[in-house]
Amino acid sequence: MSQGGLPVRADDVRALPRGVGSVEQWVDDVDVLMDAGRRVAAARAVTG
Repeated sequence: MSQGGLPVRADDVRALPRGVGSVEQWVDDVDVLMDAGRRVAAARAVTG
């Protein structure tokens, strides 16, 4: 969820300029952030 309470869609993230932000800014899930494989998968999902 974004800070406004609306879900952040992958298209919204993909529209950002390259290098803006990080997976930590887009994912609010400790299980994803604490697992290196899941972090990489989440980052790749939005960067292609």
